[in-house]
Amino acid sequence: GRSIKQAFSVAAVVAFTQKIMAAADETDNLSNRLGISTESVQSLNIVAKDAGLSMADFEGAILKAGKNATDAVAGNTQMTESFAKVGLSISDIQSMSPQELFESIAKAMHENKGNAEVLSAAFEIIGAKSGPKLQSVIEDLGAKGFAQLNKEMVESGQIMSGDAIKNWDTLEQKITETGRVLQSVVGEYGSKFVTWLEDAGDAFGT
Repeated sequence: GRSIKQAFSVAAVVAFTQKIMAAADETDNLSNRLGISTESVQSLNIVAKDAGLSMADFEGAILKAGKNATDAVAGNTQMTESFAKVGLSISDIQSMSPQELFESIAKAMHENKGNAEVLSAAFEIIGAKSGPKLQSVIEDLGAKGFAQLNKEMVESGQIMSGDAIKNWDTLEQKITETGRVLQSVVGEYGSKFVTWLEDAGDAFGT
């Protein structure tokens, strides 16, 4: 990200901006698909990579938990019992977002380390294959919660805030509408735009 000032040409700015926008769009799309915040998507991606895993592992677990929650609400006795073992009733499930649901399961795993019955139920909810592989990182998530994890990630510059992601969406619309990248963007934001690009590039690893 720090090479921008040395390569601040029309082509370089356009190419780099498009790269950041593509990453922001991908994050936003995955956020909508999973029902978790854009900050949480980025945080889980970093946590997964640090643990030698992939975001796809978390994606599968979150989607599996959502499907099983739907089944429990629809009357699946086995799933209802599994959720009860991690401390969640049907009314709890119905009132939770996908992010809140996954965090609650993570918290139960963290608070019941070594409890085979709770862990078995949690693995059944998030997937028997991905559960054991994700156990350690999910327990760490349960200790912190998404709010604290995301706060630390944003403050350390490892991820972009949700507001920053929205700003990229606004910027993309602006560029599309005007068709004049430097005149419309640099003219409005000036040197701040360069810093913005640098920070965004660092956050997305470009």
